[in-house]
Amino acid sequence: MAKRSYSLHPTTIERIKYLAAGVILLVIALAVVAADTEYPQLEPVRKLTNTCTGGIVSVYSENPHLEPVRNLTTSCERTLTSAYHDTPHLKPLRKLIQTLKGETVWLSIGETGETDGLAVTLVKGALNDGYSYNTWSGSAIEPAPSGAKFLFLYIKIENIGKVKERFPCSSTDRFFGGNEIGLYYADTKMPPHQIKPSPDYTPLYSVRYGDERYPGLSEEGWIAFEVPAGIELDETTFKIRDVGWHLAKEKIEHH
Repeated sequence: MAKRSYSLHPTTIERIKYLAAGVILLVIALAVVAADTEYPQLEPVRKLTNTCTGGIVSVYSENPHLEPVRNLTTSCERTLTSAYHDTPHLKPLRKLIQTLKGETVWLSIGETGETDGLAVTLVKGALNDGYSYNTWSGSAIEPAPSGAKFLFLYIKIENIGKVKERFPCSSTDRFFGGNEIGLYYADTKMPPHQIKPSPDYTPLYSVRYGDERYPGLSEEGWIAFEVPAGIELDETTFKIRDVGWHLAKEKIEHH
């Protein structure tokens, strides 16, 4: 019977496989640690990760025959990044990580975000040259300034917390452009427009009832902005506190 021989020294191919597996695990660990870079208690983990990363980069640069491993690592990293951003059921995780890092949580029209005990939804939008409003003698038309249009956004806000909360988009925000809300285009904040009493665009809520609401109460209605007539809606964003929405041309009504 022939004797089987065993070697305690891995072959070059096996070493590459082990290194590749280790690099993939490190990439996953980096993705997790990156979400918590602002937590001091994770400093030892970050230092260890940086040390390991530096060691691997050094091995890469000093060993040309590891080019296949570098290519594999790059491919895996791109795949993980793509899956993280493009997989719908990972959206709650992305929102949680963005919230923990203090970043803006970006949504699409129709989606709801949470901020400071409030659930805020950008329901729909409308872009037009003017709108009708009620007067003592009947009705009139409020035209947009020359070269501009009005962009109306329909907002719903609900207090989902445990105490009374101040609602954003208050009279101050809508009339004078407060810091809690903003419509941005071409790196510029668009000026708000005070909606006159209109049968088509009911303001978000009446100022006479104040800006605060108890838990379980909600308000919904329109806010408006003056925007360039040639605005590119696909390049326009709207923010309420730390929640933002990317506008889309096909989701905005045009009148």
